[in-house]
Amino acid sequence: MFQLRHDIVQVLCKFEMIFPPAFFTSMMHVMVHLPEEALLAGPVNYRWMYPIERLLGELKKSVRNRAKPEGSIVEAWVQYESLTFCGMYLKDVETAFNHPQRNNDRGMRKEKLSVFAQSARPFGDPGRGESFSRNDMEVAHWFVLNNCDEIMAYLDEHEEMMKREHPSHLVAQKQRELFPQWFLESVNKLKSSNSPTYSDELYNLAFGPIRAELFSGCYINGVKFLGAARDDKLCTQNSDNLSRFLDVGIMGLESCYFELHGGS
Repeated sequence: MFQLRHDIVQVLCKFEMIFPPAFFTSMMHVMVHLPEEALLAGPVNYRWMYPIERLLGELKKSVRNRAKPEGSIVEAWVQYESLTFCGMYLKDVETAFNHPQRNNDRGMRKEKLSVFAQSARPFGDPGRGESFSRNDMEVAHWFVLNNCDEIMAYLDEHEEMMKREHPSHLVAQKQRELFPQWFLESVNKLKSSNSPTYSDELYNLAFGPIRAELFSGCYINGVKFLGAARDDKLCTQNSDNLSRFLDVGIMGLESCYFELHGGS
């Protein structure tokens, strides 16, 4: 933080050589004071006013008699505390303590491979004109393979093989092109030899997706993501370029999300 306090001044000076004067608003200048403020007062989440302002907003909504606002707030708060206390002990009634999450993604699944354990709940139809080509399927399959922790040993082995057979500037390209087929052949060898490391999940991962379904959004990790095509119709922005996977994967394109289904 001490180094940041010194560096931020130099960073802003360099910005002045690139950006026009209109770029330097009060929000840009405030960065000069943020390191000093953090050193003096500590983490901002212990002193910001957002929770207080939100509570005051809720109390303001409870005012029904403007002639006696304090009494309205007290009466509403007593009712809130009573309902909260009762709700903690009601077992067969849906309350704020036991109802499912609004953005319920069905939770984690009990699978051996991390890519199959990830869970998401897609929804909605994709925008018009959306399609999924075979090349898109191969790109999605490579993404899933390249982000599966359990097959990193296979990736490292294949990378070393590519380094021996190809120039250094072609290693990444050749691995992306050749690894899926090489990995499938390796898994088939494990299957034929009855290796204890073989599993149906590993084979399905190597085999890759056989079809894809497109959706306009999905729930994942308790968060709702929308594709750009659906998001453009809303007055609030809530889109993302990439999220995690379901089955062999669920990932986000710019305008929609897609779910991959594998098979043997």
